[in-house]
Amino acid sequence: MDCYVMGINMSNHDRSVAICKNGEILTAIAEERLDRRKHSDGFYARNPKDIVLPPLKAINYCLSSINISIDDLDSIVVGKSINNCIETAINYIPIKDKNKIVELSNPYHHLTHAASAVYSSGVDNGYAIVIDEQGDWISQYEFESISLYKIKDNKITEIDKQFGDYDNISLGMFYDIISYCLGFSDSGIPAAGKTMGLSAYGNDIRYNKRFFKIDKGDIRFLFDNFIEFLYEYKLINKRIKRTDLPKKVEKTTIITEIAKYIRPINWQMDRAKKVASIAQAELEKSVLEYLKFHLKNIPNEIDLCSSGGVFLNTNLNTAILSMDNIRKYYPFPASTDDGCSIGMAYLGSLSKNIKAIPLKSIYLGKKHDKEEILSVLDDNQIEYEFFNNPEKEIAKYLNEGMIIGIYQGKSEFGPRALGNRSIIAKPDSIKIRDRLNLNIKHREPFRPLAPIVQSDCVEKYFEGVKDSPYMLFVSKVIDSRLIGITHYDNTARIQTVTRSQNRFMYNLLSEYSKISDLNVCINTSFNVNNEPIVETPLDAINNFILSDMDILLMDSFIIKRKNLDIKYIINKRKDIMINNKEGVFKILKWHTKNHDYSSAKVYFELLKDTYLFNTLTEDEYIDFLIIAINIYNHYNKKTMNEYIEKLLKLNYPKINFSDFYKFRYFDDYRQDKSHIKHITKSMKKIEQEGIIKYLEELCK
Repeated sequence: MDCYVMGINMSNHDRSVAICKNGEILTAIAEERLDRRKHSDGFYARNPKDIVLPPLKAINYCLSSINISIDDLDSIVVGKSINNCIETAINYIPIKDKNKIVELSNPYHHLTHAASAVYSSGVDNGYAIVIDEQGDWISQYEFESISLYKIKDNKITEIDKQFGDYDNISLGMFYDIISYCLGFSDSGIPAAGKTMGLSAYGNDIRYNKRFFKIDKGDIRFLFDNFIEFLYEYKLINKRIKRTDLPKKVEKTTIITEIAKYIRPINWQMDRAKKVASIAQAELEKSVLEYLKFHLKNIPNEIDLCSSGGVFLNTNLNTAILSMDNIRKYYPFPASTDDGCSIGMAYLGSLSKNIKAIPLKSIYLGKKHDKEEILSVLDDNQIEYEFFNNPEKEIAKYLNEGMIIGIYQGKSEFGPRALGNRSIIAKPDSIKIRDRLNLNIKHREPFRPLAPIVQSDCVEKYFEGVKDSPYMLFVSKVIDSRLIGITHYDNTARIQTVTRSQNRFMYNLLSEYSKISDLNVCINTSFNVNNEPIVETPLDAINNFILSDMDILLMDSFIIKRKNLDIKYIINKRKDIMINNKEGVFKILKWHTKNHDYSSAKVYFELLKDTYLFNTLTEDEYIDFLIIAINIYNHYNKKTMNEYIEKLLKLNYPKINFSDFYKFRYFDDYRQDKSHIKHITKSMKKIEQEGIIKYLEELCK
């Protein structure tokens, strides 16, 4: 009789669900793909802050994708970092037999990370390492920081565990605070990937002090060295002493207090690039030293698995792969907390004496059939062309320099788009790269775009890593034509693809190579405005309309932007954005930040002239006014002055601003606007003390 086990990650971010049938993962999805909220934190309106709801959309999605009901499940394994969640799960998960809901024994967060990597990889003998920001809290003051496991006969045994505490922060926390210093965030979570990307621009920088010390295998954070570094690079205004900070606070770390003194800097500043580079070097050194110490007495080459958010760092992964005693290295594709649901499903199956079966594919979402796609196209009155084998047609458009959205097959599990929910473009054009980054993805121009390359052709274009199906390693670019995917340090985060892994993308690259002599193209995730990757056909259409992509392929249907009436696009954008205040703000801020005031004005008016305006919070209203000042400085000085007066009437600085950099918009007006003087005076004080400390003083 079949045995179904569901794993549910109920952490306060990246909630997810996976289902295992007889030891094999059949389906998995992150809740963000369905509720369209990046990282899907689980805190909803009218819900107490200490309750994180189960990912109910993901639960229903996974059940329907394999056509079973919730009561067909033999077990539901739930877990959440920081606190227990069994009571919430029992209250909210609508299964009749509540005894089927189980929670692993604390601490289990790192174990579920390890299980996801080990059992999905098929490694029977070797080692697994887990490093993230934090795992489970084992007391009010200690949490999982690093865990090392031995794998023997497909069984996992812990051989070392490092605990963080108030003073001893984790490597993940260290990298996150650096990301905060650089102003990088992703829906409230530090955007470590941006820091890694920026680090290449300062790769010739050497710093002679360390921030972590490995002593007999134990890792310790060096507070004084870190503070000196922050001061040296003008990220804090004074050298903080340990005695300046609280002795100890429950379930938090000293990094919370340090952050209050931080003065974030713009990534475009030269020192920002140096800071990112130094942080990246420290991360790599610390992890490699830890591994070398704990694996030094092993005589033979080993297989190593890894998971936890730190191992989405492709530079780190590549450094680990180059270690002398590593034979095979498998970083789990979904290393962040969403991947824990797979680990829980595997562990639940093993508890029933069912052997774990390695993942056959990371494409674990639903496949939406032609009839469903056609229905959505017709409902939205979108003109299309049908091709039985569209690869040749798409290759032609690719070669013509068009930017193409790909929506086909099952969606990928994890943060990387691997050809089924992707945006692709030709790899040999700086102009196309910049258009994709700035006008379609709305992201920082320094961030590299990844290539997808046929696995049997990889050595024609790249040197180093030859097998990278999940985009988790970097290789040196050796083909000078590939300027669109070559990062500042002459590397690229490659995805290799075989025909068996993704037949469509492999065949597309074959067709493209016939006309371009390139078996490689740009591959980035199909999402715009910092939204989650598209999941449904409607998501794909909406993202296509909101962006400036030229072509959208949905299964066998090709949609061309040039065939869509401009009035239709404008009205459709309004319809899409009208219920998405956050999305409007993101794109509005992006266009303003990049001085594209004509585009910003369109979205500003959409926000101003609809009911969304009445939903603005106080902080959002302040952002709204500051953006207006920027826009109308270029169109109507009288209107600009009106918005300045509105801002001043808010009685600044008694407002809780979260980002003092927004006030640098006022630089243009300081000379001829005397009533701005008290703002600039307060600005100087903020820069000296740090925004959080400044606000704390105001509240006293």
